[in-house]
Amino acid sequence: MTIKFPTTSTIIISSVLLIVSMQSQAWQLMTVEAAEFGSKIKIGGTVIPYKEVTLSAQVPGRIQYIAGSEGDYFQKNNLLLSIDDDDLVAKRRAALA
Repeated sequence: MTIKFPTTSTIIISSVLLIVSMQSQAWQLMTVEAAEFGSKIKIGGTVIPYKEVTLSAQVPGRIQYIAGSEGDYFQKNNLLLSIDDDDLVAKRRAALA
């Protein structure tokens, strides 16, 4: 019975493969803390809205005015948009006549 021992090159190659495979799975846990920065900073990430709202009109018409823009905050009872109701008023007058 003969016992074969691994050669030096086999041991080195196996060690390198083991180290490389362990490094590809390495990760680091970091704690994020608030800090003061200058007026501009560029960062990457994903923003998830606190609340998403879908608006729909109860009457048809052309929009005359839209308040603010995407991402703005509004207070309760603020006017968000106004609809041109000339067509609706004309139809009402025609129906009453």
